[in-house]
Amino acid sequence: MTGFKYIKNVLLVEDDLPLAHGLQIALERAGLTVHHVANGRLALDWLQKNPAELVITDIFMDEMDGVEMVPKLKKAHPAIKIIATSGGSRMVNVDFLPVAKALGADRILPKPAKMETLLETIHEFDAGARVQAVREN
Repeated sequence: MTGFKYIKNVLLVEDDLPLAHGLQIALERAGLTVHHVANGRLALDWLQKNPAELVITDIFMDEMDGVEMVPKLKKAHPAIKIIATSGGSRMVNVDFLPVAKALGADRILPKPAKMETLLETIHEFDAGARVQAVREN
């Protein structure tokens, strides 16, 4: 399942470099252009200068985590779809994915998410964008 018509540019916000690298390779093989930054502050800075239709973000990161970034991103760029991912925190026994959803994430996926599940979610966003484009024309 590859080929995206409306979702082309993805910003991956992930501080785990090996995981980010693996995700970037898999998403690029699926036909997406992927840019990577290590935290929410860098993501917001990058989005001021560059287009993206989708942001895939971790929740727990240094400088600015996903819980802080998601509402700021949605306010500044309401059309961008957001997938929040998390494997949980070693510090507290709380699942922050529902918090990310309440703050504006369009989808939440626990880590490790299967690549098939991630790509299916992106295809759903792409299909939704296609429907929106038809309505606007």
